[in-house]
Amino acid sequence: MEPGAFTYESLRGAIRHPDGLYYAAAAFGSGVYVSRSGCYWRRAVAPADAGQPLALLRDRETVQAVFEKATFALRQRRWKRLTDGYLLARGPAGVGINCLIAVKRGTGQLPGTVPRFFPEPVSCSGRLFWRAGGVAADRRRLAADKRAVYFYTWLGRPFSRFRRFIDRLKGTGINAVVIDMKDDYGNVVYDSKLDIVCRVRSRKVIIDVKQALALLKSRGLYSIARLVVFKDARLWGYRKGMYAIKDSRHGGPWVGGYTQKEYWVDAHAPFAWKYNIAIAAELAALGFDEIQFDYIRFPTDGPVYRCKYEWKKPGQTKSDVLTAFLKSARAALRVPISVDIYGFNGWYRMGDKQGQDIRKLRDYVDVVCPMYYPSHFGRSFMRQDAYRILKEGARRNVWLSGNRVLVRPYLQAFPYLARPWGIGYINRQRRGVADGGGSGYTYWNMRGNYRVALRAERGIGK
Repeated sequence: MEPGAFTYESLRGAIRHPDGLYYAAAAFGSGVYVSRSGCYWRRAVAPADAGQPLALLRDRETVQAVFEKATFALRQRRWKRLTDGYLLARGPAGVGINCLIAVKRGTGQLPGTVPRFFPEPVSCSGRLFWRAGGVAADRRRLAADKRAVYFYTWLGRPFSRFRRFIDRLKGTGINAVVIDMKDDYGNVVYDSKLDIVCRVRSRKVIIDVKQALALLKSRGLYSIARLVVFKDARLWGYRKGMYAIKDSRHGGPWVGGYTQKEYWVDAHAPFAWKYNIAIAAELAALGFDEIQFDYIRFPTDGPVYRCKYEWKKPGQTKSDVLTAFLKSARAALRVPISVDIYGFNGWYRMGDKQGQDIRKLRDYVDVVCPMYYPSHFGRSFMRQDAYRILKEGARRNVWLSGNRVLVRPYLQAFPYLARPWGIGYINRQRRGVADGGGSGYTYWNMRGNYRVALRAERGIGK
């Protein structure tokens, strides 16, 4: 699919047609492809009014393609609308409204060769099956369409530096700021009054949080508190590493990472949950508009095969643990919750690899923030086109989440491997998010240098 790179697509089905050609329905509504050999593929021209393809089915000597709005048969390399083919219907009671099944018209019977459930959210006659309502809808309205910048709190000393940073946002489209309140090393960087923070000895006051929130509010900026959750050097060393991931080789606390050491706590530990949720609740009470959890996953770098989880209960999966943590956080917080995820986890159904299964997390969060920095994909992946990567990435997150959450990607606001770097690169990312169905975005630059991004926001240049 992508010349010179690994394939970036997953399939809903692949079938060999009686005419000798191979047909494949790509996931996420990406289209139907055809191949003579099964190695080299091209897009098949699909009916214009059919909607997105959902599955390929084999019925005797006929291949049928189930689309959102109709079912078609492939006959003599042409699409023919069926009046007695397979249709999509809601799943049985108790299964969930996002589960769809294929049934044969007039019989209600389910052919044995048809995949029983289609987990993707789909629209039928332009109407999505899922609708948000009540408190969840109110939270998502608050969090929608936020164009944010990330601010590394340690750059805000003295406070006048933070004030100058906020001043530079005037006259741009920026309406939100993400600020570290618990950083990548586990430092709680504001004057927390929590006894649990005092016991862990993680408080390291860098910013006057009340003064910062007052400034943001006076400028009409939406405030987002970023909390790094399970990568936490402070909690890792607390009580002689009681809550750290253990190393199966020597039994002591595990240390990860490659170029830099990483210290991770065991996500199964109830104390780790209680600790992070208490900090999040305090920040919400102080006046933050949104809580954003980062590093809400399991480690991926270093000798992860030696990780031993002493707090794990039998049968627990990684995604189950993270989902349960977010369920607890949701019960404790009334403000919107966002989660940062690997860009890769928002591109495919990653299941339990790092625990970031969007199809499970979506039930307890309001915003998903995939990190789609084009520089972090392979050089030939989609030709590293910033627009295509952000558009396709946002679209896939919308599908994976069942349109239940807002998709607010992180954008690359640094020049590393950005070709060509400049205002146009920023604008291509912004257009990609909008065209892919995203709701706002967040610029990321660890040094706080948003000169190029802010010029783009002001509409200067192309």
